[in-house]
Amino acid sequence: NARHFYYALVCVFTVLCGSLVVALAAP
Repeated sequence: NARHFYYALVCVFTVLCGSLVVALAAP
């Protein structure tokens, strides 16, 4: 279960990071 939680956390972090990059790249 810990592995699943870690995987979910990484997924959320990746989505947030990608969203931040898109927001910064947008003019």
